[in-house]
Amino acid sequence: MAKPKGPFIIKGTLGGLSFYDSVFGPIVRTKGGPTKQQIKKSPAYASVRRNNSEFANAASAGKVLRQGMRALLTHIDDHRLVWRVTQLMVQLKNLDSHSEWGQRVVGKGLLSEAGQHLLKNLDFNSNAPLKTLLKCDYRIDPHHRLHLPDFVPVRDLKFPKGASQVVMKSALLQFDPEGKKTTLTESNTVRLAMNRKSNRVLLAPDPNRTTGGTVIQLLLICFLDENNPSALPTRNKYNGLGVVGVKNG
Repeated sequence: MAKPKGPFIIKGTLGGLSFYDSVFGPIVRTKGGPTKQQIKKSPAYASVRRNNSEFANAASAGKVLRQGMRALLTHIDDHRLVWRVTQLMVQLKNLDSHSEWGQRVVGKGLLSEAGQHLLKNLDFNSNAPLKTLLKCDYRIDPHHRLHLPDFVPVRDLKFPKGASQVVMKSALLQFDPEGKKTTLTESNTVRLAMNRKSNRVLLAPDPNRTTGGTVIQLLLICFLDENNPSALPTRNKYNGLGVVGVKNG
């Protein structure tokens, strides 16, 4: 695979070369490889069919996850998000130790402690991971309420220049990758001025709306600029959204 350099860009097929766009720029590669019929029918490609089936499950699970939290994802900007989520779903699928090769699924991988640990480290905006953005400790109680008892915005946040306010929200996402179902329950919204005042922050989503399956707790941190509202869409790369808790029902 190569990246063309020059004053012209071609899309499509030319001779034995295929040109297409990607998030990394224009790509060119040679045509070739087995036909679709060979992959579907030939015994020589049985392992390819197993891998393709598992990858399709992982990609589908990633799409279900993203669609289920679409309301929160509108506040962030990361062009590699789809790729990163799909990569994580593949890793979770690989942790399914109960199924045969070709039938491993994300949901069973999530039942493992290692799977929950992988998911808990997920940031949906790699430009602003929560561990970098939030510089203070928080506590989550058994009722999924997130506590910041002594929160000082300018002290406890890494914030972009010009930000005048911060908006914080937690949410619970019930995630059923094989059933292709999600339920999103958002907490109250806390909006604070970017100053040195100490605040007691409580974000409390309703846990009674999530029953069974894998429940993912999320934290969203957004920055606002009251003096320049037109700059807000470009600020999405500074906003943080990440997983802060995972629990199997």
